[in-house]
Amino acid sequence: AQYVKPYQTLPWQQQQQDDDDGNGILMCAKDVQLPLSSHEIRFDAQLVAEMRDPSSDLYGIGHWQSQRFNMHGMQWYMRFLPTGTSAENKDDVDIEIHLAELPPFACLVSVRYTIEVEQPKVRYIGQAVFREDNMQESWGPQRIKSSTLQTLNSFNILFEMEL
Repeated sequence: AQYVKPYQTLPWQQQQQDDDDGNGILMCAKDVQLPLSSHEIRFDAQLVAEMRDPSSDLYGIGHWQSQRFNMHGMQWYMRFLPTGTSAENKDDVDIEIHLAELPPFACLVSVRYTIEVEQPKVRYIGQAVFREDNMQESWGPQRIKSSTLQTLNSFNILFEMEL
């Protein structure tokens, strides 16, 4: 397998290979091994304080959304839901990773990912397939209680991803 640096044009976009009979074949994702890519989002003391302050615009909004960031040449963003996604999991923190848009050369993007909250140390490893009708993945409820995060002054969320 070829090894490709992140953010460079992927090999199946730029070349065709010939099989043993001289027929052109297109390279696909299984032919390429990409390095692990990561992105860290810091919730500093000021941001956490604003999320707790009833007079702040961030108080009680239900979720906080990150700026877009680049991983493997694609734009992603994170949604942090400190009180879950519904009434039944309102006591649990949920974290979602979103693919902003599919690359023009792909109808789907398959990833293996890790979401880690560094304090308290909670790590979730999952797999997801992003496609036009499914552009987000969640680590689900019951990983961190909302009350646990209420005790923290700051925390970081680390995303790691392999294609």
